Amino acid sequence: MNRPFNILPYLALICLSLAVLSGCKKVDVPSDDLSQGLVPSGTPITFETEDPASKAIINSKEDLEQVGNSFRVFSWFEGTTSGSMFGTYGTPVTYTAETSTSTPAWTYDPPRYWMSGTYNFAAVYPSSVLKTSADDNTVAATAGYAPSGNNPLSLNITNFDVTKHQDDLLVAINDPINGSNPPTKVGLNFKHTLACVQIKLKLNRDDFFDNEMQVGFAYVELIGFQNIAIAGSMVANDESGNINLSWTPTSIGALSPADFERVEVENNSKDIFNGYGLLVIPQSFTNDDAQLYMRVRVEYPNITSTIINTFTVPLNIGFPAWEPGIRYVYEAEVTQDLLIGFSLIKVEQWSEEQLGDGFIVN
Repeated sequence: MNRPFNILPYLALICLSLAVLSGCKKVDVPSDDLSQGLVPSGTPITFETEDPASKAIINSKEDLEQVGNSFRVFSWFEGTTSGSMFGTYGTPVTYTAETSTSTPAWTYDPPRYWMSGTYNFAAVYPSSVLKTSADDNTVAATAGYAPSGNNPLSLNITNFDVTKHQDDLLVAINDPINGSNPPTKVGLNFKHTLACVQIKLKLNRDDFFDNEMQVGFAYVELIGFQNIAIAGSMVANDESGNINLSWTPTSIGALSPADFERVEVENNSKDIFNGYGLLVIPQSFTNDDAQLYMRVRVEYPNITSTIINTFTVPLNIGFPAWEPGIRYVYEAEVTQDLLIGFSLIKVEQWSEEQLGDGFIVN
């Protein structure tokens, strides 16, 4: 006689299996910062860069899109509940090379996926200037976010020191994005946060020519700035599609390029620092304490002695401030009596030059 088939144990097993599987589906708001959007389903969040708003070391998206370049991305998510995305200290996003199975792209790991809610994104380039944990004391800058009002993402960079980092520090902040109808890629339009200063030197050979004595060449032996802000903290936020930057100086000191070498000068002016200048903390000049100093040596071919003069230029007689994303050119022309005539140029777009006022320094 056959025993009746008992289906109840099998039904219980099936129900248990369904319960376990139901826990694997993607939810709108994950439980903690590191797991938000990590469930591998749906549409992945990807990024693309655009041309920076002005020009410096990084002049274009092609400059950014070099293999190995990396920015750090942050995000704030507003869904059923609110939370940070991409980690408290951000996630590095690196430009990777083309492979047999993929095209060049900005990549990160592990990937995040779009969820139903509102996203605000911000990014900092290069990622190397940012600390990666609370215990990381080896770098000069940190970044984070603080939701407030209609601008829920505010990016903070703390104590960035230009004597340690001559990086073209860029930030990008996006308008809110609907995670239910996301773009193919999140476009990041980076903006320069630092100012740039160039010092050019020119020798007036016609002025130096005197009968049989003609100048050989002049060169700068020493140059730099003193009593300027060399470190500062910055807050960046988005105001109606425009990034607003606010810098607060945190340290006053001297700044001179680490790779400075003797630069011989002839008829044409030559850049004392390098092809793009020296990156500086945006700041205002209210007194004569902040100064440019320059020691110039002039040599003549038919005499053994040389002439050396040191020039000190108060920065407040030129421009009242150095502003973010602006390049300032001090072009110095040495005359026979060792005066220096300075021509000042303020450049809105760092690849273009505009004439400014000038002055003479003894």
